[in-house]
Amino acid sequence: AASKKATEVMAHSYAHLYDLTHDPEHQAALTVSGPDGAGRIHRAFQIPRTHADLVARRRAYKIWSESTFGFLGRSPDYMASGIAGFAAMPDVFAGAVFDGRDNLAAYHRRMATGDLYQAFTITNPQIDRTKAASEQEENDLFLRVVAERDGGIVVRGAKMIGTAAVFGDEVIVGT
Repeated sequence: AASKKATEVMAHSYAHLYDLTHDPEHQAALTVSGPDGAGRIHRAFQIPRTHADLVARRRAYKIWSESTFGFLGRSPDYMASGIAGFAAMPDVFAGAVFDGRDNLAAYHRRMATGDLYQAFTITNPQIDRTKAASEQEENDLFLRVVAERDGGIVVRGAKMIGTAAVFGDEVIVGT
């Protein structure tokens, strides 16, 4: 019962953050015009281009941080900023075999205009560190690509520590 209550309180805390973006007192600080006239998006999804953009972003983060007394270390603006960072450098996603720039732009737009909460996981499970990953008894302990197909890749394995994953709309899996 205590964990249910704790989860409920956290869900209300996250909901309050999103409610602030619609509060007339904070809307101008927390949101900006979206891409291609897509309405307002959270400032964390904005790709900062000027010093003023960065100052405005700091103000937005301050509002969200103060509203939770700084207790939400992985609030939705955390990965939204990461996604904006990815979108700011699209050429990093253009490889010799696959050009992911269009996918990245569509992803950024979908996350921003949907005001979606992107959680993440990046940590590999503990393995026998005296052996290489390919020498482990269980070869599905760590996340790896096992097949490539026209529609994408097939993976097996695990990642750990999905910070706020239970509250996220999506989980991005890092390497």
